[in-house]
Amino acid sequence: MILGDISEIAVLYEIIEEWSDDTWKNGLFNIIIDNKYVMKEIIASTINSELNALSFRLGRIREDSELFFLEKEKAFIEMYLRIHPENIESESDYSYSITPNEFLDYHILSVSYEGKTRFIFGKIIFDAKGYTFSNIEKIEIEEAIVSNTAIEKLIEKINEKLKKVNRRG
Repeated sequence: MILGDISEIAVLYEIIEEWSDDTWKNGLFNIIIDNKYVMKEIIASTINSELNALSFRLGRIREDSELFFLEKEKAFIEMYLRIHPENIESESDYSYSITPNEFLDYHILSVSYEGKTRFIFGKIIFDAKGYTFSNIEKIEIEEAIVSNTAIEKLIEKINEKLKKVNRRG
């Protein structure tokens, strides 16, 4: 099933009944932005949980003109550091991330400005020392600009689908 517009932003998922029960609807899940899959691998996911979290995250994207126009790699690093500050005493700001819980090394960072949202997404490859910013070995990212109208429509479709998915159980 596809929710949304793949040329802007969409969710691709399939509930696998053999993997599911009355509470948890499990299956395959990915996000498509500008006709590109965010995850390059197939992953198993708890669909109702991921859809719910994605709807919430899409609805709270931060507006910031400076980040919106910053060069792609710099914007990605700045948003990543706001989400995962190097100083553990600093507060994390998750409003820049719509990354699903199951995406592990993949990240979807976002910032809005004047009716549009810029998504910068891709994979972070860490060295063997661990998952901290100083241990990033390579960043493979892409970007796309999506209308906020497309995001609002996707949120609406996700919420409609969640009502049906949660009723099935």
